[in-house]
Amino acid sequence: FKKYIMGEMSPASCADVISILKESKKQELEEDTTMSQALETYIPLQANNYPHTDNDNGKNNTYDCHQHIIDLLGEENENEKKEEKKNENKNKK
Repeated sequence: FKKYIMGEMSPASCADVISILKESKKQELEEDTTMSQALETYIPLQANNYPHTDNDNGKNNTYDCHQHIIDLLGEENENEKKEEKKNENKNKK
């Protein structure tokens, strides 16, 4: 650690160590192109504990991701049941 990050410097205080670590982090991020590309395309998402409400403006124009996932899982479950029935019918013949 001392050899690669701190180098030959002898920091006098914790603030000096923090400064050196921040500079090292900045340098590593600049050298890591994959990470820098990911940080450039990062879009922060917000979440909360409140249920989805869409009728506030009367337009019903928002997207309920939670309901979409529930519907998608329900469809997958139905498809699995259909496949099982097909396989059972094939095995009976």
